[in-house]
Order: sequence, then structure tokens, then C-alpha cells
Amino acid sequence: MKGNYLVLLALLAFLASGLTSCLQEFGFGPKPEPPGTLEVEATGTVVFVELEGGFYGIITDDGARYDPVNLPPEFQRDGLRVRFRARILKDAASIHMWGTPVEILHIEELESPRF
Repeated sequence: MKGNYLVLLALLAFLASGLTSCLQEFGFGPKPEPPGTLEVEATGTVVFVELEGGFYGIITDDGARYDPVNLPPEFQRDGLRVRFRARILKDAASIHMWGTPVEILHIEELESPRF
């Protein structure tokens, strides 16, 4: 008798997960976020990171670290102040193991403060 309840419970759990998938397929319930849609916009400093042979990253003014996969050569200067907009690459793997991988969508040099 107890075995029948376990089989019934397993069957109900299976049917419930299938129903949830069907409802999401037809636009009901929470929609999964498409990959690569999160963006960040910030100001920061380009830094040369001496790991894995060396590469350029960006540290924002609030301390976040970003590993741009497509930083244009003219912006690959240690200490350069920039404003940028980038797409966060959530499922990207990087050998650098430093910062969040991003794809630069827009970047511009900021004027250095004059003293």
C-alpha cells in the first residue's frame, strides 16, 4: 500500500514538471532570461593584469572588475580612464579567471583631470 503512494507521488511530480514546461512554452509563467542580455554602464580605469601572460581589464570606480573580450587596441593602455557600456557574457568561460567577461558595446576615453 505504501509503495502505491510513492509511485503516485512520483507520477504527480513528473506530471507537474511537464505541465510547468508546457505552460512556459506557451508564454505562461516566468520567462527564462535570454543569454547575454544583461548590460553594464560605468566609468573606470583600464589596467594591465599580469596573469596568464598578461591582458587588459577594467576596474570600475565602484571596484567591479570586468574582463573585456574585445577591448579595442587604442584603449589597451594601463591607467586609461574610460566610460563604457558592455554586455555581460554570463555563460562565457575565460582562461584569465579575473573579473566578469564582457563584450564592449561602446567605450570612450575620459579626459584626465588637470591639476
